Amino acid sequence: MLRQGRSVRDESPIEAQRVAGTFAWLDGSQQRAHSLWAQGLEKAKALGARHAGARILFERSKRADRLDDLRQAAQQFAECGALGDLRQPEAMTLASSQSRAERDR
Repeated sequence: MLRQGRSVRDESPIEAQRVAGTFAWLDGSQQRAHSLWAQGLEKAKALGARHAGARILFERSKRADRLDDLRQAAQQFAECGALGDLRQPEAMTLASSQSRAERDR
């Protein structure tokens, strides 16, 4: 039992940064939101918490319309085997591609 517990990372500080960033964004403080998300991404990288980092990238892509973050989030979700989470960025990428195609007509 102890051996199994050692492999579990506490991602709550990273998730707290994601949620705080989202709150700041919704409260109208986009600069603060970006700062909080960047701090969360730094923590995720330092802890090797790819899934939590991908969740921040996905959240930032939704709020700030950043396609590069969306692609990175999808890649990291796939690498982590988080197939449920992977469906969201894939759906957003498809919707974005369809709306671009409609505009170009």
